Amino acid sequence: MSKKPYFFEKDQKIKFQKNDLDSKTRIGLFNIFVRDVLEKYHFKYKTYGGMWSEKDDGFIAWKNFWIVFLEKSISDISVNHESVLDVLEEIFTNSEHKFLLSIFEYELRKDHLLEDQKDTLSDHVNNFLKKKNVGYRIVGDEISIITREEEIVSLNKSFNTPIDIVNTYMKKANKLLTQDNPDFDGSITNSIHAVESICKKITGESNTTLGQALKIIEKESKIELPTPLKQAFDKIYGWSSSNSGVRHGLSEIPKDKLDFEEAQFMLVACSAFVNYLIDESVKAKISLD
Repeated sequence: MSKKPYFFEKDQKIKFQKNDLDSKTRIGLFNIFVRDVLEKYHFKYKTYGGMWSEKDDGFIAWKNFWIVFLEKSISDISVNHESVLDVLEEIFTNSEHKFLLSIFEYELRKDHLLEDQKDTLSDHVNNFLKKKNVGYRIVGDEISIITREEEIVSLNKSFNTPIDIVNTYMKKANKLLTQDNPDFDGSITNSIHAVESICKKITGESNTTLGQALKIIEKESKIELPTPLKQAFDKIYGWSSSNSGVRHGLSEIPKDKLDFEEAQFMLVACSAFVNYLIDESVKAKISLD
């Protein structure tokens, strides 16, 4: 690979990208990875002739990436900096778009980047994806399918509530929706479970259903649910538990009748409702421990 500066391409109008990434977007993401990951960490140590020492932290992290993420043989590992760039450029140029984006997920979940470096990486990636009209964003340490910026705020907040089980359900719902073979059934189920879990916390009734919990909250708690909001979630719960059969293994409607739009709507709607209930619980001084 000939040596050349790493820079962002000039912006241009492009169509909304969800099922693939165009070449300029791939180049831009490669540039970000080089600048914010390789140069900040992997290549930051002084080396002789662009070679790593096997004891360098940067090399150890690269070796883990090579073996664990790329699933390549250790005997084939690239140790020269320029050959590493060749390998990564090939990946960013030709790999499936979800695999490419998952590289950033991998790096954000590792300890070798400091928290401020992770924040910088997330910001740079998200700003670039927004500029290029790409329908994905980094939310926390995960890639999420997004169509509006306010959804990012809602999802990120619902991934980091004071209730661990709610966070787990919301993250799982997002993961099932964005994985290579999306599980719409599972995503919808986990979204509903997240709402059900926060409602159980508020009511103190661990064995209640979502529908029952909503009625208890409406009648007995200090939270005043707006009637339209309560009715909307009654209908959503009824749809998910009865009409579609989602919560019963899809016994009534085949899985192929569920689609991305339904699962994404449920994910975003449930994240917003979870956040609303937690905010209202705080105002009402309801303990969520």
